[in-house]
Amino acid sequence: MSSDRTPTGRRRLAAAGIAGGALLVVAGAGLVLAQLLDPDRPVRELALRDARAAAGLDYAQVWRDYSPCYRRLHPEAAFVAEQGHTGGVPTYRAPADTSYTVVAVQADGIYRRAEVRVQAPGFPPLDYEIDERVYGGQWVVVDRGGLGHPISDDCVRGGGS
Repeated sequence: MSSDRTPTGRRRLAAAGIAGGALLVVAGAGLVLAQLLDPDRPVRELALRDARAAAGLDYAQVWRDYSPCYRRLHPEAAFVAEQGHTGGVPTYRAPADTSYTVVAVQADGIYRRAEVRVQAPGFPPLDYEIDERVYGGQWVVVDRGGLGHPISDDCVRGGGS
């Protein structure tokens, strides 16, 4: 006879179930608390990942960070192919010891403007903006450019679904 059919075995299973449920509740509460204490964390994480990908010439990752509307209008193969064409100016991968910092995050309606600083040793810092919004329940990149530039969002301009 297995031990889970005895009163002691049933109590152990019930206790394990309660403990597991409590652990899930505590973990969920921790995630909610973290989101309440630092609501811009996902924005900063996406901006840093995107900046590293761009500086590392990982254009496939840059494309994946964009909104679904942008990706639908700009197929990955064409997007990646055109990234190397900079008007005759060669592009180079950033050195491994390059630092990436989100200097500020500013709310702008449905968007968040993440000011990113890329600092490669021996070069002046490069500051630019990555514009993000929630789409389909997750933060995505909708645009990037100079600080304070007008945001261009394919999901708003009729590319949305």
